[in-house]
Amino acid sequence: MDNHTGEVKIGEGGMSLRRAFRIAGAQTVLASQWKVSDKATRQLMTEFVGRWGSGELHAKAWREAQLSLRHSKEFASLYFWAAFTLTGQWN
Repeated sequence: MDNHTGEVKIGEGGMSLRRAFRIAGAQTVLASQWKVSDKATRQLMTEFVGRWGSGELHAKAWREAQLSLRHSKEFASLYFWAAFTLTGQWN
């Protein structure tokens, strides 16, 4: 969307949602690029928030959470752990 006229620009999709959060003041945005199972997402986010809450930097906590899912039996496919992008402040 254009900040002044509200026009939708071709190809923005999820980018405009991330941009809206950043404009609203979010320092970091974690967004999905496609629909992922709730169970896989819950496991990934629980791992991420637990690591981040324990003091790991965003980027390291995110990488470790993805690796944890990647090495699991049920959600090893990149379909489950690669759908998300972390943008903004990585520290």
